[in-house]
Order: sequence, then C-alpha cells, then structure tokens
Amino acid sequence: MRWMIWKSNGTEKRGKGKASRRVRRRPSPPRWLRPTLIAVLVVSVLGSTIGVPVWLWQTGWIAKTTTALWRGVIEQSVEMGFSVEDVRLEGRRHSSKIELIEVLGLRRGDPILTFDIAAARQRLLALPWVREASVNRRLPNMIQVSIKERQPMALWQRKGRLVLVDTYGVVVTGHKLGRFRNLIIIVGKDASRHAATLFAMLDSEPLLARQVTAAVRIGDRRWNVQMKPGIRIQLPETDPHLAWQRLARMNQKHKLLSRDVKTIDLRFPDKLIVEPGALGSQLKGIKGPTGRNT
Repeated sequence: MRWMIWKSNGTEKRGKGKASRRVRRRPSPPRWLRPTLIAVLVVSVLGSTIGVPVWLWQTGWIAKTTTALWRGVIEQSVEMGFSVEDVRLEGRRHSSKIELIEVLGLRRGDPILTFDIAAARQRLLALPWVREASVNRRLPNMIQVSIKERQPMALWQRKGRLVLVDTYGVVVTGHKLGRFRNLIIIVGKDASRHAATLFAMLDSEPLLARQVTAAVRIGDRRWNVQMKPGIRIQLPETDPHLAWQRLARMNQKHKLLSRDVKTIDLRFPDKLIVEPGALGSQLKGIKGPTGRNT
C-alpha cells in the first residue's frame, strides 16, 4: 500500500483531490547497513593513519624533512652565538698541542651543538701520551678538554732500539727520547710487562732507587739491577723485595755501594756474595748476614 501526501494552502488531505505536488516516502534502510558503514569507516581511518606514514618513510620524505628542519635549527643556533669560539685544554705536558687540536677536529665557528664529544674523547684516547680524557660542552661557545698523560718511567731496550714506557709498562713513543735520557733502562723481551712491579720495589728504598741506571730481565724469572757506581745487583726470583731491603740495610751500615764492588749476589736468603772490583782490598772487614767475612 502506498501513502500519498498532498500539500495545498497549508492543509493536507487524503484521497482524491487536486494536488500541487506529489511526494513519495523513501523506504527505511536495512538495520544491518549502519554497523557495516561504521566498520568500513574505521578501517579506512586506520589505513590512512598507518599507511600514509609508512609510505612517507619509504619514500624518504620524513627523513629529508627532518634533516632540513634540523639544519635550519643549527644554522639559527650559530646566528644566536652557539658556535665554537674557544677550546680550553688542561693536563697537557708532553702531548703536542697541534696534534690534540687536529684530533678534536674543531674549527672556529663550527656549530657547537653538533660537535660529537663522545667520538672526540675516543680519538684522544687513541693518542700514545693520553691515558684518560674528558670532553665537555660549555655553552654557548666553549669546548673544555681535560687529559691525564702517561707518566714516563723507563726506556725499554728491545730489538736493538729504545722506546719509552710508562709506569704501567705501556709503550708511549720511540721518538725524541733525548729528554728522557736520565730514566732507567730496562732490558729483556718481557721487561715492560714486569716493569710496574720492578718500579714499585725500587721506590720502596728511595736512596737506592736514585742510583739505579738499568735493569735486565733474566729468563723471565728475575732481575739484575745496575747501579751508578757500575755495580750489578743480582736479585732472587722469590721475594726480590726482601732482598732489596736487605741490600739497603747493608749499604747503610757498611757503605757497600761506595766500595770497589763489581757484583752483589742476593739470590740466597742466608748469605751475601760479593765479587770485588780491581781494588778488592777495600772489602776487607765487611761481614755478611751470618757474621762471616764476605
């Protein structure tokens, strides 16, 4: 059955009569249509929010846009004064200042915000003289660098040439060694590996340590120490520190190192063996630890 509605002069009539216009009522949509349209709409929105960024990323648009924005920020920061104008360097004594600046890779006017301080620190640590390093940004325009250098302790003779080693036995350099000519010379294939222990032992008796000129590593077991008067000290493999202290007591009592002595053998804990020099008669009257003449 159809329902017809007439509209005339504000009145409505059903049935026959003259009508100015005939209107047909549209049928109501099925009940299942509304939820279906909602589901389609949700899927479309999700596809646009996920698919569009993926597409933009794949085409490189996001990366290019981000790079351009960051470049603009950096350029603006330089105009505002955030650029490298001063580099403060602390702790340098032996390192080359020019080399340090080159390793940092800094130029006046560079953007300070883009300076990679972690990478700069690693480059500094790769330098032979640098043991520790710190690099900091001091905004707006200063880079502060602090280093701790290796402490030169000895000249290591290996393969017929000398190299400088620090207190840990680490090789520092083999060039321009003239300024270190007063350091102890250590000799032996593995001498640098045992150098730290040797230096600690020598320093325990400062009066003796000042007279040491060289130390030779014997068979990767023990040391022979050369003193300034030309006397060779043979230290034992076991407890060389105790033997070194014993030598200090004997020298204090008998001025042993001031006499004509060629070799002092400390390898035996119960006796002291002395090999006299050309004028061995000066040794007369000196007694060893057991009370016997040496």
